Parts: sequence; structure tokens; C-alpha cells
Amino acid sequence: IEWHNVQESAFLTPLAIPGAINAGSAYSRGLETELFARLTDHISAQVDYTYDETQLTSYNSLALAGLTVPPPPAGTYLPGTPKNTAAVALEYGHVHVADGELRFTANAHYQSSQLPALSATIPIVPGYTTVGARAGYTQSHWSATLFVDNLTNQIGVNSYTDPVQWGKNYQALVSRPRTVGLTVSYSVGKP
Repeated sequence: IEWHNVQESAFLTPLAIPGAINAGSAYSRGLETELFARLTDHISAQVDYTYDETQLTSYNSLALAGLTVPPPPAGTYLPGTPKNTAAVALEYGHVHVADGELRFTANAHYQSSQLPALSATIPIVPGYTTVGARAGYTQSHWSATLFVDNLTNQIGVNSYTDPVQWGKNYQALVSRPRTVGLTVSYSVGKP
């Protein structure tokens, strides 16, 4: 993809008002794949991978005039875009138990480091991996799933506030912590 006047989020004026600017020219080149396989009657697997090489190639000089912080140099990755993301899932399912069906799933998601904002002073967000698991049972109109998201309680940072704006005690936007839950649903109609 080739962009002209690509829009980026930015903080504007000395008051750090959030807004969007037409930053300049950029490109994105990559590959997105998704593979699903049914390995046996009970086991299936899914693998997803995305490679996204992005670059902000030049700036629109008018757009830079109102920025609160200095922008990164031309040639930097587009903000908010990890170069690599991958996900895997393995399911053991279609197990008949007491007129219902049981299934177990394990999954993992990885994303590489990224530049979180249009700023030369913001720290790079490190890459991280999260892992989850689910056990579900469906019978007739009822379905119940016990789940654990972020099983290892990984603190995955997705973004930072810019230390130039907020000082040495800047904030991080992080992934959801370990979450354990149960969902129960009832569907109307034919099972």
C-alpha cells in the first residue's frame, strides 16, 4: 500500500490536544496468512502470521507545525504497527459426553515491538506473548465455557504516554491481566 497524506494521531498545540494530522507519505508492504487444519476427527489447529513492513517516507511540513513533541525522523516505522504478529490455536473437540459435546482449546498470541505514537521521544513498546485456554461444553440449547485469558499474567505494553509531555512518571496502556471467567448461554431454535 502506498499512502499520500497518511493520517496519524498526534498531540497538537502546547496544550497537548489529541487530534489527527495528514503526516505525509508512507508505505506498507507485507504478508498476511491464515492456515486452518483439521488434523483428526477431534484435533484441529490454526496458525496466523502477519509481516508488515511500514515506513513513514516523508513529512508534510504544514502538518508538523502544531505538534507538541518532535516527530521521529522520516524512514521510521508507522506508529502503532508491529512488524510481526502471530497466533496459534489447538483444539481438542467433538468429544461426545452425556448427549453433549466437550471441547478444549489452547492459544497463544505474539506481537513484536512497535513505535506507539508519532514522536521521537516516546519509548519503543517491547514485543510480548499472551497465552490462553478454554474448556467448553454444549448440550441441546445450552453452552458453557470456562476460560483463562492471559494465563501467564504477562504485562504486555501496547502504548505509552510521551515522557516529554507528562514527565518521568508517564503511563503505559497494558494488556488485560489474567482473567478467569465462565460464560453460559442459551440459544432459541433448533439445536
